[in-house]
Amino acid sequence: MEELRNCSSCFKVYFFKGVIDMCSECHAEEEASFKQVFSFLNENPQAGIDQIVEATGVKEDLLFRWAKTRRFQASHFPGIGYPCEKCSTKINQGKLCSSCIEDINRELAIFEAGRKTVSPAPERKTTYFSTRSNRKR
Repeated sequence: MEELRNCSSCFKVYFFKGVIDMCSECHAEEEASFKQVFSFLNENPQAGIDQIVEATGVKEDLLFRWAKTRRFQASHFPGIGYPCEKCSTKINQGKLCSSCIEDINRELAIFEAGRKTVSPAPERKTTYFSTRSNRKR
């Protein structure tokens, strides 16, 4: 079933058919840009993001999105990557680089070790109070 949405690129209203998150005009422009970049990369497989942007005029964010969705194979085009979400180092898969993953794991291990050394609070006996409003006097 189709639903009305705004295009993620130009914000025009279009019928979303469940696959592409943009209107047909923007999708056609993006595909033309992809073909341009892909033909440039076939001629220059070692090219990096800056060289691609300079040669083709395609926006860096679009290249990063294509790299994240794996439209470019890292084995074929080693110069293409996208930034780590924590430190902005160039990566080819996932959201974090290996050093950021190691940092997080190290911090998590320290946190877990700290949790184990803290003794739990002693159990308290629970006291219940009851008030009766219908008590005879």
